[in-house]
This record gives sequence, C-alpha cells and structure tokens, in this order.
Amino acid sequence: MIQIYLYAGFGAFLLSVMLTPLLITLGKKVGMVDMPDHRKIHSAPIPRCGGLAMAAAATAVLVALFFFNDALHASTEGQRITLLALLTTSLAVLCIGFVDDTLHVPAKYKLLALAIAAGSFAASGQRIDAIHLGPYYFSLGWAAFPVTVLWLIALPVSLNFLDGMDGLAGGVALLAAAVLAIVAISFSVIHVAVISIALGGAIGGFLIFNFNPAKIFMGDAGSMFLGYVLAALAVMGSASTGQSNILLSVVVALSVPLFDTLLTFVRRGVLLRRSLFSAERGHIHHRLLDLGLHQRHAVLLLYFASLCSAAAALTLNLSQKRIMLLAAGLQLCVIIGLFRAAGSARARDTVSALRRNRRIGRNTRHYRSAFEELQTRLKMVRDFEGWWREVAVAAELLDFLELRLPVISRDNALRELQWKNPKVFPGTEAISATVPIAHRRPGEPLKATIEVATAGLLESAGERVALFTRLMSEFTLSTLPDQADKPPKFSLMSAISGFAGGLVSRLAIRAIMGLAEGPVAATGGAVAVEASHPKRRGMNNGI
Repeated sequence: MIQIYLYAGFGAFLLSVMLTPLLITLGKKVGMVDMPDHRKIHSAPIPRCGGLAMAAAATAVLVALFFFNDALHASTEGQRITLLALLTTSLAVLCIGFVDDTLHVPAKYKLLALAIAAGSFAASGQRIDAIHLGPYYFSLGWAAFPVTVLWLIALPVSLNFLDGMDGLAGGVALLAAAVLAIVAISFSVIHVAVISIALGGAIGGFLIFNFNPAKIFMGDAGSMFLGYVLAALAVMGSASTGQSNILLSVVVALSVPLFDTLLTFVRRGVLLRRSLFSAERGHIHHRLLDLGLHQRHAVLLLYFASLCSAAAALTLNLSQKRIMLLAAGLQLCVIIGLFRAAGSARARDTVSALRRNRRIGRNTRHYRSAFEELQTRLKMVRDFEGWWREVAVAAELLDFLELRLPVISRDNALRELQWKNPKVFPGTEAISATVPIAHRRPGEPLKATIEVATAGLLESAGERVALFTRLMSEFTLSTLPDQADKPPKFSLMSAISGFAGGLVSRLAIRAIMGLAEGPVAATGGAVAVEASHPKRRGMNNGI
C-alpha cells in the first residue's frame, strides 16, 4: 500500500510540474491573466490558470491508479457511486471557477452553481449525520443534508478568500491535505488517503511556480477545486468510519481560512453593511501587509499558524486527553492572537455596530411608516394652503428642525413661509439641504431649505432628506388642481337657497303660463307651432 501512496504523490507532483509551465505559456497567449488593480498586490499581469494544472495532474494519476490497481477497485456499488459523484462534482466546481476566471460571473450565480454541486454530492449518500466530540454525540437528523451542503460550500469559499498572496492558499491546502491523508491512513480509509496524497502532490508541483514571486496563479478554479475536494474527502472519511475525527481534523487544520471567512462575513455584514461577497481589502493577509510586513514574511507567518493548526488536528486522534486539550488550547491562542494582532478580530467594534444597526433599522421603519402616511395625506390636498399645511406636518414627522420656502404671490411680491419644530433638540447637530419644488409658473422651481437633526446618526438624517425629497417630487405645486377647474365647495345654506330659488322660478313660470292660456286658445296657430317644436319650447323656457 505504501507503493500506491508513493505513486499517487510523486506521480501527481511530476505531472503538475510538467503541466504548469505549459499553462503559463498558454495563459499569456490567450490573455487569461490576472490584471493588477487597487485591491491586488501584484503589479504585472500574471496567468491565472494554475488550477487546471493541479486538477489535471491529480485526476489523471487517480484515474490511472483506480483503473489499473486491483487494491483500489471499488468493492461495492456504494463506493463506485461515491467516487463517481466526487469526480463529477469536483470537475463541475472546477468548471465553475474557470468560467468565473474567464467571464467574471456574479457571486450569486457562482454560489448557486456551487450549491447545486454540493447538493448533488450530498444526495449520493455522503452526509454528515452526526458530530462526535469525545463522549458527546450529536445526531443531526434532518439537518444532515443542509449541514453537509453548507460545509461543502464553506470550504471552497474560505480558500478562495485566502487566495490573495503568492503561495498562500496552496500552502495552506497542502498542509490540510497532509493532515487528511495521515488521519485517513490511521483509520484505514484507503480511498480518501490516496486521493489526499495525489492532491497534495499536485499542489506541491504547482507551488514551485506559485511561491513569491509567482509566475502563475491558481485562480478561482484552483481555490474552489481544492477547497471542495478537501471538504468532500472529509465527509467521505467521516461517513466511512462513522466518526467525526477526519472531519474535525480538516476543520482544525483549516482554521485560518475558516476563521478569516467568519470574520470577513461579520465585517462586511455588520461593520460595513455591504454584500457578503463584495471584494475589499480586509482579509488577514491584507491586514498583515498593512502592518508593514513583506508579502513573503506574511505568507510564512500564516504558514506557521496553519502548521500549528495541523499539529493540533493530528492530536485529535490521540488517546491522551491532556495532550489533546493542551494542543487545542495552544492552537486557539495562536489563531486568536494572530487575528487580534492583525486587527481582524474587532469584538468591541462589532458590538457597537450591532447596536448602531439596530437603531438605524428602528429609525428606518419608523420614518418609512411616516412617509407612507404622508403620501396618503398629500393626495387629498386641493389648494396651496392645504399643501403647505401637510408639508409642515411632513417636516414635523420626519424630525426636521426648520423648513423655509420663499414664494412669489400673484402680485410678484416675495414672501417666505417658515416652519420651526416645537420640539427641543438640545446640542444636536444638523445638516441643511435645498429641495427644488416644481410649480406651474415659468421660470426656476421654488427652493425649500430644510434643516434636519442628525440625532447622532448622520445616515438616518440623510435618509429622511431623501424621503422628503421624494414627497416633493411626487406632490409638487404643479400637481395641485387648477382653481378654475375646482368644483364649487358644498354648503348647506347655498344648497337650500338654490333649491328655494328654483322652486320660486318654476311657480312663477306656471303662473305666467296660466295667464296666457286664454289668448293662446284664441290664436290656435301659434299654439300649434309651439307644440310641434318641443325642443325649441324647452330652450325658450330655460329647461
């Protein structure tokens, strides 16, 4: 069996060493290079197709070994399905990364494709059904499938985040592959051990060209492929042994990228309130560079932290609990100390940001509700006086300090309407803004000046200005009904007087018609004419 391990490791290593220079030349010819920008460290275009070399080297060697070595033949149908699922889904992840390297796919689509691949592998029967921590056993039950998918997504994303320096992601993945191979051999999980050794050999051959100064990058294809295969092998090992030792060993060995990913999501989601997958310079390697370390020194420091993690991962399989606990404590101190010294772990800032976000969310809901109420009120306005009254109500509900609106009357006299908040805001800061308001007259729009209390949250004040601006754009003076087109105001007294006047007029007409009945009878021709033109008679009578 040792001979098989040597074939897997050295074969993948030599094949990776031969393929990587070819891909360097090919990447330059076809333009598949990583261009420098303000966020990246390198200063010249560098090919980023190294992941293809590692995947091709490891896959070719493993296919040859599994086909031509009887000791590695899948003995059961379940093993064949598992190996086929690993091969197809890992190559699918490689293709996802390659397409992203070529076409720059949005993060949400890349994540969706990765989730489909992870779900397909979990559907093959390889799942994390339980977690063993010493004497404690936690069965996942129905959560086994989503937890497995989450794990298969988390590790590729973590290695992808860490791939920001020459040789960093590859070196950390190599240490994790070594830990996985050692633990798998100790549990006699031969398939997992052989694949881990071949993967480590391919990474080692690639690192010759990737260490600082790098001649080639692995790209998203390489980082996602390595992370996915390591995660899938950990699941396979745990499913084969019925224990969590192999899985937990990989988790501990890769604690640097996993912890960096956790802090990245906290920083982006809580501190910066931006997309979790929007690129920025806040990873652990960026922080070490900002402290003044050279790129090679920063990589070596992270190698040391990962080496401590790998050593702690190996002690999980020891029977001596004291050694295991001591190693775990030292490893935890190294990781936390490293991230705190780099400025990545910001517990106090995170707590303050959580309070700030909760306060902003509460204010947003409150002012949004007020905005919707103001929309309803302004729709009922019919004249300028009512419009100004509702605008003043809007200023009060949105916690403005002052509102001023210069207007020109019909006689061209300039006057300024002013509203001040009756509430007292002692010592508060304020921002001022000018809001244009359209009207019917030719010329420039009216300009309302507003002062808004910040109340310690400048963002909330800006949001209130935006809501007021939207109100003024939806309900301008030009949207008010024209005075000439306005329906007459209803009054009970006017209605009664109108009804009485109409009744008196009708009675008077009937009296006149009665007096004219005699003469009309004497001149029947005239009556006949009127009777034959009822419409004309109606018009003459004013009906």
